[in-house]
Amino acid sequence: MLRDLLERAPRRGMAWYLLARVRYARGDSDAMIDFLRKAIAEDQSLPMAHNDLGILLQTRGRFEEAESCYRRAIEIAPQFAEPMSNLGALLAARGRVEDAKAWYNQAIAADSQLAPAHNNLGAALARLDRPDEAVNCHRQAIVLKPDFAEAHYNLGVALQSQARFEEALASYDKAVAFQRDYIDAHWNRALVLLAIGRFAEGWLEHEWRWRRKQQPPRSFSQPLWRGEPLEGRTILLHAEQGIGDTLQFIRYVPYVVERGARVIVQVHPSLVRLLSAAYSDRAQVISEAQPPPDFDVHVPLLSLPLAFATTLETIPAAVPYLAADSALAARWRERLGQERAFKVGVVWAGNPQHTNDYRRSMGLDCLLPLFDATPSVRWFSLQVGERSTDLTKLPAGTITSLTDKLTDFSETAAAIAGLDLIITVDTAAAHLAGALGKPVWLMLPFVPDWRWLLDRDDSPWYPTARLFRQAAPGNWTSVVDRVKFNLRDCLSRPRR
Repeated sequence: MLRDLLERAPRRGMAWYLLARVRYARGDSDAMIDFLRKAIAEDQSLPMAHNDLGILLQTRGRFEEAESCYRRAIEIAPQFAEPMSNLGALLAARGRVEDAKAWYNQAIAADSQLAPAHNNLGAALARLDRPDEAVNCHRQAIVLKPDFAEAHYNLGVALQSQARFEEALASYDKAVAFQRDYIDAHWNRALVLLAIGRFAEGWLEHEWRWRRKQQPPRSFSQPLWRGEPLEGRTILLHAEQGIGDTLQFIRYVPYVVERGARVIVQVHPSLVRLLSAAYSDRAQVISEAQPPPDFDVHVPLLSLPLAFATTLETIPAAVPYLAADSALAARWRERLGQERAFKVGVVWAGNPQHTNDYRRSMGLDCLLPLFDATPSVRWFSLQVGERSTDLTKLPAGTITSLTDKLTDFSETAAAIAGLDLIITVDTAAAHLAGALGKPVWLMLPFVPDWRWLLDRDDSPWYPTARLFRQAAPGNWTSVVDRVKFNLRDCLSRPRR
């Protein structure tokens, strides 16, 4: 059908189209857009020109125009599968995943050999939490196009979502073999390597994070520190990613100091008071909202394990490496009450902006069996943010909210110091409790963050942590049941 259209197309429009393709081959996308528009002006019935123009406009974020181009191409050539697949990809990028899936299916019906349509359908199914079907789609795309790097990458993503880490790693390996600079494949490969404990490779691959659009590096004229001698030099350690990451990797400060450096630590404002007290004699702690003083070299906190060649066996795991302010802790003990009741702090939700938050957070109602089954426990909410309002759904007196008094992490640390146990999902509270050497029970999703590793109920990062993992995706019931059983067991023992 397309060949017949091309043969009937006026020469002038086709000439502009061919010139556009030549320009694109030379890397001149501006000229290609111009020539495609000329081709369409000469001949409105060139579906390839509309489709190609849509692709270029979409890469520039001009989504409405791109959508119109794809729809026009399909209108001209109702069996032209490529714009159907492209339209689906555009709709998926705008959150319309069900609509996208329908277009992918139409593309496959029009041309079952179109590998990108199978790959795109798999990605949509993965977003709809249908990983088994997604795996099948990506495998079909690879059958049709064995060197299809994106399909190998997406297959890895679908396998990783099923906790099939070794298979996912093999898929990421193939993706980077076919496309050496495949940034997201390198990034996901790093996360899998770290999750399975292959730290030496994982830390190196983790440096690919700086090439991701979502995570641009800090711009400094000073060089990046890679572990070389520091005697007499000043180094800036700067935070990245979330609060939990800072709390986890701030443990390296004393080790940097031992290298002979003057250390400056730049962190989120909510951490300044806590970390200033912890490292007052070893480092200068400043807010990331203020410019740092002069320094010679710098390093982001999550690159410190690479600089120190950290392995599972050499993780600096001595706790506590942070401490609550003694005066604050005394005030919090009074606030929490002096009775001998077993006091437990609880957190059920993390930052809603986190890409995996819908998996790692739970509804407060999931914890109701825990509250009902342990009447001898005094429960305290350490939940902050918008999810702290969930407490209004519980009967009065079930949990005492501390939210309005947790103004920074120094206050939170002092509150935790007065509690006997912290039970939390994967949030900064887990890292803070672990850094303080406090018993912390961590409830993890089926596919956990890399730092919690796999198939173990302890953490080499936090000796006082105990991990409770989902047995199946989304199944918090079994997790809470195990927490309840272990809490009752803990309460049955004599307290010191």
